[in-house]
Amino acid sequence: MSINTLLFDLDGTLIDTRQLVVASFQHTFQEVLGLPISAEEVLHDYGRPLTYSFGRYTEDKNVVDEMLRVYRKHNVEIHDQMALPFPHVSEDLTALQKAGFRMGVVTSKKRPTVMMGIRLFNMEGFFETYVCEEDTKIHKPQPEPLLEAMKRMQVSPAETLYVGDSPYDILCAHAAKTTSAAVLWSNFPAETWDEVQPTFRLERLNQLLTLLTNK
Repeated sequence: MSINTLLFDLDGTLIDTRQLVVASFQHTFQEVLGLPISAEEVLHDYGRPLTYSFGRYTEDKNVVDEMLRVYRKHNVEIHDQMALPFPHVSEDLTALQKAGFRMGVVTSKKRPTVMMGIRLFNMEGFFETYVCEEDTKIHKPQPEPLLEAMKRMQVSPAETLYVGDSPYDILCAHAAKTTSAAVLWSNFPAETWDEVQPTFRLERLNQLLTLLTNK
């Protein structure tokens, strides 16, 4: 069975939010915990749900809830100034859509912020579904978010490829038994991909046109 459905992570894959995420983490840690946090430490968890990331620093649920509130408020305030497009993503999504691929987004972000990024870079017309943090109880690297997307789109793992920028994305794809692709503009070093072994490594999304046509 050939692949006809492409699911994409959002942050770090379709949209460059690294500076945005780091700034909001640093603001939150200073305001709530009175502590600094380095960009390197923030980006280690890039792509994981915020509840997981904040929970690494405190077991107090009330503190985590306050961190979430402060982070989300700050993130929305600076989103449009700090979120950036990746080169060629829009034109490559257009080419993939014209080639007949169905597409969706599977992300660990909350839906309102997801849609801010999608609208900011005029990507609303590409995707049939958005599986966001609130849509599943279990998150990447477990398979549930991808399974939910495939259920909504009524496709099988054999028909599906998941594209992401983090090892958690690739592990999620492995667990869901889909094909996987890692983008090489990722924050993670090359040895990460040697370890988790995505099916493909992409310098541009339009490589999928050739890779999937020739499979």
